[in-house]
Amino acid sequence: MLWGASYGTHLALAAMRRHPALASRAILAGVEGPDDTVKLPSSSDRQLDTLASLARADLALRAAIPDLRGALGAVLARLDRAPVTVRLADPAATTGDGTTAPDSVTLVIGRYDFLGFVNGALGNGEGMAFVPALIAAAARGDFTVPARYILADRRLTSIGSAMGYAMDCASGASPARRGRIAHEARTSLFGAVAVDPMSGACDAWGVHDLGNAYRRPVRSAVPVLFISGTLDLNTPVANARAVARGFPNARALLIDGASHGDALFLASPAIPRAMLDFLAGRPTPARVGAPFRLAPDLSPLSGARHAAGDTGSVAFAHVTVIDGTGGPPRAGMTVVVSERRIAAVASDDAVHLPAGARVVDARGKYLIPGLWDMHVHLAKAGATSLALFVANGVTSVRDMGGDFAMIRALRDSVRAGQRVGPRIETPGPILEDAANVARMLREGTVEPVARFRVPLGTPADAERVVDSVARLGVDFVKVRTVASREVYLAIGRAVRRHGLTLVGHMVSTPDDILTAHQRSVEHTILPQLAALPPVERRRALDAFLAAGIVMVPTLVVGEKSLFVPDSLAAALVNDSAGRLDPRRRYMSGYLVADWREQIAERAQGPPVPWATVVPGLLALQREIHAAGVRMLPGTDVATALLYPGFSLHEELEQMVRHLGMTPADVLVSATRYPAEFFGMQDSLGTIAPGKLADLVLLDADPLADIRNTTTLRAVVTNGRYLDRAALDALLAAAAIAAANQGPRRTP
Repeated sequence: MLWGASYGTHLALAAMRRHPALASRAILAGVEGPDDTVKLPSSSDRQLDTLASLARADLALRAAIPDLRGALGAVLARLDRAPVTVRLADPAATTGDGTTAPDSVTLVIGRYDFLGFVNGALGNGEGMAFVPALIAAAARGDFTVPARYILADRRLTSIGSAMGYAMDCASGASPARRGRIAHEARTSLFGAVAVDPMSGACDAWGVHDLGNAYRRPVRSAVPVLFISGTLDLNTPVANARAVARGFPNARALLIDGASHGDALFLASPAIPRAMLDFLAGRPTPARVGAPFRLAPDLSPLSGARHAAGDTGSVAFAHVTVIDGTGGPPRAGMTVVVSERRIAAVASDDAVHLPAGARVVDARGKYLIPGLWDMHVHLAKAGATSLALFVANGVTSVRDMGGDFAMIRALRDSVRAGQRVGPRIETPGPILEDAANVARMLREGTVEPVARFRVPLGTPADAERVVDSVARLGVDFVKVRTVASREVYLAIGRAVRRHGLTLVGHMVSTPDDILTAHQRSVEHTILPQLAALPPVERRRALDAFLAAGIVMVPTLVVGEKSLFVPDSLAAALVNDSAGRLDPRRRYMSGYLVADWREQIAERAQGPPVPWATVVPGLLALQREIHAAGVRMLPGTDVATALLYPGFSLHEELEQMVRHLGMTPADVLVSATRYPAEFFGMQDSLGTIAPGKLADLVLLDADPLADIRNTTTLRAVVTNGRYLDRAALDALLAAAAIAAANQGPRRTP
């Protein structure tokens, strides 16, 4: 079987021409034919008209913008007369590395800028939902939202992947195609804006054009299922219809509401079912629906983006401060945030407020440091998870391994102020026993294993792999499984040689963990520790305490995931509307696909007698806490039914309920201890003058009930103030993104 998506379909067609017996069947989603690489401007016109039709069917949008194309034409005519000037808060004014820039920036926007912005949004599954509202706002003279995106685009310092442009140059375009593009560039609304300017650089790059023989139509009797989305600008339905003329045994599957990308094959459970039916030779549907809805206004964008840029001085007056040190709460305090840092923490009558400071009346409210989640997997949770963490008061996370290129891009965008998200510390790819990686590759997984895990089987592998991972610029190194004790100890030596920290699962004995200088041990199942006699176990725990080793039990994984009956778990995962659990409506893409795979694997395996196993596991965790070893909260987000940001509050509650910790203990474990783990205690973890402003304002006292950490009124993340309306806007934007993007793989 041959499978291809987007440019992969282009390569698959070339392979079928060159190797006719290569596959007995093929599935091609988002078809890019041999001569479809350079896009047609008319495709953007048709996409706009499709959205205009959808807007007319929406009562609220029909009243606001009855003629989408006409409104866009009026905006462009205005810009032709004179560009508009927009002044906005500069997202680079507060960067993650402590540098500063001007507080605001003035942007001049012309026709090309705005039309290019709209064209980009039309090709984006999330962005196109806002196109009618964006055009309506511009027609009223409000260019604020596009200005922020245009500014970010102008500040890009690279072209991304040179390989992608080189492949496009090699594929090229026939003379007929180039003639059509030139004609449409003069006649279509979007014109030259819709033509990638990099295509003109191919000759300068010296990339060899594969020639017109490569671009001629492909003909084959192999049965092919062509999958297309009605909202796919990049590989429109017309592409598949043209290519299918050369395939007498072709079938077509049209996905209503699907844009480009993974929505073409994962937006609805009916799509993979149709794919399986096709491979088995059974009948397949001709059309399947995927969820898509237009945003009625820009509040999810403008509210969240405005809050993200609000870095002026803020004073929380008359607040009760729970500072994260473990000391008693202090009532009647004022905390001032200025220039990203905490400027003052003093009694109400002893504080001088900066001129122009926003004053938040926090009577009856409680201020705590920003929370940490010490075990997440961002490459699976995806980019939309970042806002969910912040909306739940989680201002810092310890990523525990995955696709480093993706995580680094997310981390950099947060540091640059281009995206609302938590501070991210990451190890890059996970170190894994080579045999385990081979098994995963052999069995096949939703996870792109090669980008998430690095195999190693010998001590020599350990030295080589740690060297390569360290060169990536990771913050620490994580090990999950090893082939032998010798490999594990070699990992420890290599990590120390690079001056990094080793964390991970309990893959060897407590003595070996001490020898390897592993700094944290993950999860609740710790067989090597549980097997020790009580006296030896206490000796091991005392040694852990002395060495500063911390435990991250991820208790929430049990009750909220593993112990959930398979039938209920499947129902929760499939409930995209969030009727069973409202948090589900924020989840989408790759994460949901991975959840489904986890639950399917669980149902196929032997039942685990959790009722008899769990009491012993929890007893050991209580023993660890009683020995004084630090227990830090982590959720293992990416495990099925654990929700970014939301599930940390459940972990805090379980630490109180199961480990004998007080709410005050848990708050210190979620704030001060993680900062100390990373050596950031001078800047983070507690509420004190001079520290970076990561703060959470609560409506109820978390010391009285740790569940009150969910009563969020406002969050300050790296000096940026987000009130309740801004937090709600973050959630609304995440819900719209989840509804529109469909399931999505990691980049």
